[in-house]
Amino acid sequence: MRHAKGDIEDAGGRVLLVGMGSESVTREFIARFDVPFPMVCDPDQHLYRDFAIDRMSPLGFLSPTMALRGIAAMADGHTMGLPEGDVRQLPGVMIIDSEGTIRFRHDGEGPADHPAPETLVRVLRDIKADVTSDPMPA
Repeated sequence: MRHAKGDIEDAGGRVLLVGMGSESVTREFIARFDVPFPMVCDPDQHLYRDFAIDRMSPLGFLSPTMALRGIAAMADGHTMGLPEGDVRQLPGVMIIDSEGTIRFRHDGEGPADHPAPETLVRVLRDIKADVTSDPMPA
């Protein structure tokens, strides 16, 4: 997503990451991966529950799809560290407008299931176009 940061901001979006790690783990993550976005800690998973983001079933780890994605990630040079937080928690991506309305939602089906940044930019541009084309109230 880092490569789309400028496009996201140009489309009117701001990225906020939520992680389950402690403050120190979050700081280490930001430094290690040079994360260009603000990140909040949610070790008790309040936001995950508030936004009703699902958890993977215990059998989810045994699926062939999960194994193949893990192997592909390792082949691309991604390594796994020790897990922090709930390893069954699935990711979620939302675009929330300035009124607090969820305008886009993507519920991950696996730990690495995220929408393409280009999809988020397109949705943000569509929202921005909707807002700017709305006539002013009389």
